[in-house]
Amino acid sequence: MTHSFLRSAPLALALLLAGVGCGGSDTVFTPLKSNIAVGDTEINLGEVVIGTSAEHVLTIHNSGQSDLDIESIEVIDGGSDYSLSGADMVVGPGLHTELTVTLIPTTIGDMSRDLLIVSDDPDEPELIVPIIAESIDIPEPDIEVSDTTLDFGAVPVGDQVFGLLDIANVGRADLQVDQLTLTGSGAFELSSSGGFTVGPEGDTDQLIITYLPNVPTGDTAILTITSNDPDEPAVSVELIGNGGGAANYPEADIVCPTVVYPPETITFDGSASSDPAGQALDFEWDLASAPAGFENDLYDPEGGVGSVPVGDSSNLFVDLAGEYEVQLRVRNEDEVLSAPAVCRFSAVPENAIHVELVWDEINADLDLHLAQEGYELFQSPGDVSFCNENPEWGSATETADNPYLELDTREGPGPESILLPSPADGDYYVRVHYYTDRGANDVNATVKIWIEGELFTTRSMNLDTNRVWDVGYIRWPAAVFVPLTDDPEIHQGARTCPPD
Repeated sequence: MTHSFLRSAPLALALLLAGVGCGGSDTVFTPLKSNIAVGDTEINLGEVVIGTSAEHVLTIHNSGQSDLDIESIEVIDGGSDYSLSGADMVVGPGLHTELTVTLIPTTIGDMSRDLLIVSDDPDEPELIVPIIAESIDIPEPDIEVSDTTLDFGAVPVGDQVFGLLDIANVGRADLQVDQLTLTGSGAFELSSSGGFTVGPEGDTDQLIITYLPNVPTGDTAILTITSNDPDEPAVSVELIGNGGGAANYPEADIVCPTVVYPPETITFDGSASSDPAGQALDFEWDLASAPAGFENDLYDPEGGVGSVPVGDSSNLFVDLAGEYEVQLRVRNEDEVLSAPAVCRFSAVPENAIHVELVWDEINADLDLHLAQEGYELFQSPGDVSFCNENPEWGSATETADNPYLELDTREGPGPESILLPSPADGDYYVRVHYYTDRGANDVNATVKIWIEGELFTTRSMNLDTNRVWDVGYIRWPAAVFVPLTDDPEIHQGARTCPPD
């Protein structure tokens, strides 16, 4: 079957009288010819996802001296998958026309064909242009694990052994591993709880599983891997240690927020944790991950900050934006430990502009500044700092257009943060001042810029005492951050707040 583009007009013939001899002795005629040429010797459409379209524009030239009459254009055996459009069927001398070749495949496989152009070119009446194409399915991830059962064998109580599990992606699209969850015995621990990507076509990520038995009766757990594989969104792997253990394990449970707005104190409730035999439980809380620079720990609600949480609830003061993970394990009276309950949540700034500063020296004191254009360090009212925490910037009847120094840390490593709920139009300059070292070395300072609740950029710089780092400026209402590249300079001006 062919897909054709046809013309039914007769071929044009032009003759030129080259010379007529006197006396009628001889007459010589030289014919004018068309000459076809194409801009591409082949058309490469590459891989085309089934049901989508791919196009190529082919230029057809006439380098001859007479009109090029195109009788037909067709894709041999192209069927309904190929279509042709746009070409003129008569091309004047020295001119060209453009032919659009479109492929919308309906089946998967090799779609390579030949484009046939029939014309009145006397030297090349049939011109063939190869088309290279392959129809493929929509790229999808495809998870493959190295084992569905991982047996750690016999391990003495208190000893620790490691197992490896390969998580491969044999598909053609990225595999997003969203979550790794353990149920059953808490003697197993994972090197990751999820949230990573495995590349396509055979890429592999290796998971390390630790087995640390604390009872001699054996342990069993189920590892569930949740991903974006459309055919296997959840894959299970059985973990066995010391021959396997009891079928019923205590279960940990956390009431978990999904979004919090820093700074905020969060209470995690584990009172729904249970034991199948009704035994009393001990609670083991762990802050598994937090943003870089976060220094706070979980604490007991009754004991206050600095205490170790031992009951069915714990508190955490969240003062940095970013991603957090809290885990809870429970242990029954027989010393059988549960698999961890995992609480993941995001700390998201709720203001239009939110700037954070952390650093890496405990004794150093760094200060975060946010200034209106034209204002220097410590200059009121346009520079927000520890001595100008909440200046009046906008309308006297509004408060949302005023900035606020939300967190100020007098000793490292921070954090410090400044927010501006509803900025007026203009440029807002972010600066960091290494105020005093208290015997500390040079520090590495890190600034995060959040705009409309999204992390826009993270910038870092090494500083020594009394230097000022001009990080950049936030432009409003464009809602963009423009970095500055000058090296930090010694601060020559005032180091204290101006008098009222």
